[in-house]
Amino acid sequence: MKRKITIDMDDTPENHSLLSRRRFLNLAGRSMLTFGFAAPFLQGCATQDVEIVMKHLAELAQLINSYRKQNGLASIPISQKLTAVAWKHVSDLTTHQPEKKCNGNLHSWSQHGKWKGGCYDSSNKATWPIMWDKPKEIANYSEYGFEIAHAGSSSAQSALNSWKKSAPHNAVILNYPPWDRYNWKALGAVFGGGYACAWFGEKKD
Repeated sequence: MKRKITIDMDDTPENHSLLSRRRFLNLAGRSMLTFGFAAPFLQGCATQDVEIVMKHLAELAQLINSYRKQNGLASIPISQKLTAVAWKHVSDLTTHQPEKKCNGNLHSWSQHGKWKGGCYDSSNKATWPIMWDKPKEIANYSEYGFEIAHAGSSSAQSALNSWKKSAPHNAVILNYPPWDRYNWKALGAVFGGGYACAWFGEKKD
C-alpha cells in the first residue's frame, strides 16, 4: 500500500502559495531521494505526491533557464550538488534566519550545520569564503559557488521577477559584466518558505 504524503493543494507551485516553514522543510527533506542526497523518504509514496514535491524544487531553476533562453543564452545544466546547497541554505534561512544577526545579508549562514557559519559582507573579503566554499563544505563540489538570494517572495516566479529588476542579480543570471567572464555549467535553485536561493558554478557535477 502506497504511503500518502499530506499536501494541501493550495501549496502547489501552480497556485504559487507560500509554504509554511514546517511544511516546506518536511516536503523538501523528503524530496532529496530523487536528487540522491538523503534517505529514501519517498519510497512507497503516491506518484502524484512525489511529482508535486519535485516541482517545488525544480520550478525556480526551470524559470531561470527559461529567462536565459528568452535572452538568447543557453540553459545551465541542473546540478545535484548545487541543488543540495540551495536546499540546505533555504532550510537554514527558514529555520534559523541567520540574516537577522547579519545586517539582513541573506548570504549568511547559521552555526547550526556541518558548515562554517557566519555573517557574509560583500565589502569584507575575509567573509567571502562563507559563500564561495559552501558547495565544497556541503556537497563536495570542487569549485567555488556563487549565490543570489531573495526573501519575502510568495512564489518562485516573484523571486525571479525581483532578481530581474536588480541589476547585480540580473547580471549573474544573464552573465552580464562583471559576470561575462564566467561560464556557468552548474545551477541549483530552490524556493520555499518565502526564501529563494540560486547557486551558480563553473564545473558540472
